[in-house]
Amino acid sequence: MAFKARFLLWSLAKALVLPPLIAHHVLRTLPLYGIHLPFPRLVYALAMMFSIPLAQRIRALPEQRAKEAAMRARGAGPIPKVQGRLPGNIDVLWELVTHDGQEYVAETFRRHAERYGPTFDMGILWASQIVTVDPANVQHVLATNFIDFQKGVKFKEIFDTWLGAGIFTTDGDQWKRHRSLLKPFFSRERVADFRCFETHADKFVHVFAMFAMHGDAFDVQELFGRFTMDTGTDFLFGHCVRSLDALLCSAPGDCMDPANAGIPGNPDPFGAFTEAFTFASFVGATRVRIGSLWPVFEAFGDKTVPAVKIIRGLIDPIVAEALARNKADGNKKDMDEMTFLDWMVEQMDDVDEIRAEVLNLLLATRDTMAAVLTYTTYCLANHPHVERKLREEIERVMGDGDRVPGPEDLKKMRYLRAVINEVLRLFPPVPLNIRRSVNDSTLPSSLSGHPLYLPGNTSITYCSLLLQRREDVWGPNALMFDPERWLSPEGDDEAMRNKVHIANPFAFLPFNAGPRICLGQQFAYAETSFMLVRMMQKVASLELAPDAQPEGSLPPAEWASSKIGRERFERIRPVSTLTMSVKGGLWIRAQMKDGYSGLSSGQ
Repeated sequence: MAFKARFLLWSLAKALVLPPLIAHHVLRTLPLYGIHLPFPRLVYALAMMFSIPLAQRIRALPEQRAKEAAMRARGAGPIPKVQGRLPGNIDVLWELVTHDGQEYVAETFRRHAERYGPTFDMGILWASQIVTVDPANVQHVLATNFIDFQKGVKFKEIFDTWLGAGIFTTDGDQWKRHRSLLKPFFSRERVADFRCFETHADKFVHVFAMFAMHGDAFDVQELFGRFTMDTGTDFLFGHCVRSLDALLCSAPGDCMDPANAGIPGNPDPFGAFTEAFTFASFVGATRVRIGSLWPVFEAFGDKTVPAVKIIRGLIDPIVAEALARNKADGNKKDMDEMTFLDWMVEQMDDVDEIRAEVLNLLLATRDTMAAVLTYTTYCLANHPHVERKLREEIERVMGDGDRVPGPEDLKKMRYLRAVINEVLRLFPPVPLNIRRSVNDSTLPSSLSGHPLYLPGNTSITYCSLLLQRREDVWGPNALMFDPERWLSPEGDDEAMRNKVHIANPFAFLPFNAGPRICLGQQFAYAETSFMLVRMMQKVASLELAPDAQPEGSLPPAEWASSKIGRERFERIRPVSTLTMSVKGGLWIRAQMKDGYSGLSSGQ
């Protein structure tokens, strides 16, 4: 990576330093030939100012002419380009970087889509960077022309030191091999086995109750992060990191004090592994946001190294032990008794490859599920009538006792599935995703009357958060939280879902789509549904606690008067790194049901 950083620094020097130097040399040489320009200082200043964009224009001319010829040959038009005020759209890049975390998620993209149409080119530093919120374009990229779009080498480089070559970072035959290996492990039978969920859900509820009964506000987002980390590590390699256990030994209120949040030496450390995993995710998201220039910002060292050392320190011995056990006597377990790690060591014996696959899936099972559970809790606390109706459905199906739900119980809970789908629509766990074109192609366009030309080796970002809030697809109440949109008065909810899906098959993408659709989709629904049912069986009421939110984490006052987007409805501040989360955590107060007595026997 150090070589790549040096190469990029040299490339930047050629692009930003060399043109002014040449202009300076030319202007200093002209008098030697008897050429004296009027207003020499003004001319010098203008030459310095315009030398860089002029040099870029000259360099780009041959490529631009080739693109125009290819575009004409395809009968296509150009993708609308964002018009910045500064050369190379430097101001657009600055806005993208500095406004991140200050504005609503994807607000910059929303403004550009409103002005330029649903597919546009950011044109940052003279390079095409396409963004789309058009379902037809997303379908083209993810399905119709799937073979012409990849994650790409640049995406792999961003995550290589941390995630390695796993299912989320590879393409082509390597990706196909990963997917074929993983598919059997997400069979219907395995997804229907709730034993892993039960242990950790009961522990979650016990910790939840400990804070609730103390009377103080607490951060339920952190609890969900711990729950999904525990279930994820248990499910994948049979070794739970027991991050929830740390809270069982803590004094209520200490580790959840906003003043202690994220501070080294916190009396309740999140656990070295979990902290390292979170930090590596943050670095990866920062690299994605910076783009191709990210190695320049890490020219003196890979920022993931300390975190990766901790992550590998926990995982590698577990993998080595599993490999040794398999080599000694083979796995004697039936498929339904195997952990994911048991399955992997039967298929391969490379530690790096196994570790990469485990980490790739842990990223999905932990961060995305924590996001769904957090935003579902937010929506329930913010819409008491929805919480009440969901509670009534759960009690109708499960009764008044403490019976553990099974797959058949969850199938009967129509409203629960509608609530989850509506949360996934408004707050998709992965709000942005990216691909890179392999070859020249054209994108369909409903506005221009002709297709849009997309050159090869061009990044294209699709924003599911904006796409899933389009009023022309979801109706005039698209920005509102309304689970009823997923329900049919006749009881045929599948037909209701299909009605939207058939008209716009790529308008709902919480699990991606096409050949790379999420293998764990049903697992995600099962885990989310199970956890919510167990929580609602024990919890009497939920209430947001804005007074407890850390400073700077509440929505800005101007959001309330906004007439565009969802910000005027929010009582928290959505943010996005790789996945969605709530800035500062989701602080709530809760009441447990009368008679709650803690962990189930045997737990």
